[in-house]
Amino acid sequence: IQIEQGIFKGVPSTAENVSWSITRNELQWPVGRVHFRLFLLYNTILFLTREPMRKANILRSSLPSFVNVIWLSPLISVALSVLCTLFWRTFSSSHDLPYHVLLAYPLSAIIESLAEPFAVISLRFSLSGHFAIAQSLLILLQRVFVLILLLSTSMYHLDIFAYAQVLSSIAYLLFHYIGFLHYSRSAMPELSSFAGYRSFFPQPGYEIDRESLSAIGTLFAHSIMKQLMTDGSAYVMTFTELMSLKSQAVYDAVEKVGSLVARIVLAPLEEMCFAYFSNTVNQNSKIFNKNTDTHDALVQNFSIVLHVACVCGLVVSVFGIPYSPLAVYLYGGHLLYDNGGAVLLSLYCMYLSVLAVNGITECFAMATMNNAQVFSHGGFLFLSALAHLMVT
Repeated sequence: IQIEQGIFKGVPSTAENVSWSITRNELQWPVGRVHFRLFLLYNTILFLTREPMRKANILRSSLPSFVNVIWLSPLISVALSVLCTLFWRTFSSSHDLPYHVLLAYPLSAIIESLAEPFAVISLRFSLSGHFAIAQSLLILLQRVFVLILLLSTSMYHLDIFAYAQVLSSIAYLLFHYIGFLHYSRSAMPELSSFAGYRSFFPQPGYEIDRESLSAIGTLFAHSIMKQLMTDGSAYVMTFTELMSLKSQAVYDAVEKVGSLVARIVLAPLEEMCFAYFSNTVNQNSKIFNKNTDTHDALVQNFSIVLHVACVCGLVVSVFGIPYSPLAVYLYGGHLLYDNGGAVLLSLYCMYLSVLAVNGITECFAMATMNNAQVFSHGGFLFLSALAHLMVT
């Protein structure tokens, strides 16, 4: 599964790098705007919509209630889109963006939220192949549509990014709906708990579990702090004028290269680890009370995965730092090389070692925490996020 996800995520990542290499001379200034203002808006809405649904303990005794809960995703996305768009429009350091370009990104997030229930079901019911293909298809189509529109039309560059974003989200939505229609007709054993295609959608006759709502609310607050920790630098650049658009474009391009290992190897590894840890702990609530076979297997697997993640991070750090100048020059030419791209990439390689350890340990911790512990951990994240923003 890990190799499969790595391949599917590696293809769009490579396409993304090729698209930047082709368009870097023409899109120097729009790239800064799109990726550090508009794309951040899109990512913020999506992350706060997805993270609570994917990681909260909401799969309880009633399957219809679980389905009703995950279909709250579109409502959450709409509310977040309205609030975040108004906030971006009011406080962002760029006030000259056309409305249709600005609105395209929250619209894209809302479209993808309509597919989020199927993504959650894929994660909870061992359809990792479908989930990996869907996520990779989304990233790939975003870049492919940009290239097609860039080469075939004379539209304004920001319009190209906006249209590509919406088109790729529509394709992502259709893939989920058509895929699950096919699965329901072919009677996949992983989905044997569902009576048919209609059972994937909300059922008004069943109530929404209050404990599930409490878990989602706790994870939502936790996700806000985590998002501030993850993209704190981007928020500083978006809502201040401390960096030029060109510098932001360079930072974004280097971050894309530096995060290849994180996206191709570490991210799918973390997703699968969280699913395994969570399912194992939920199936045996007394797993930590005594030394059982399940407990031993869980700890052993955690140690093995943590070792693999550490090795990946160290390999990237050791070999990435000396080759960063060459990689930056081949990837972005003088635009990146002459603007400090090599130093940025070297620092990112060092950061990956910490990221590798943090991701796996967080998966294990989150899978074993109850709501009170998650809420308490959110307080620590809040202080960490404030410190991170101040340092930035």
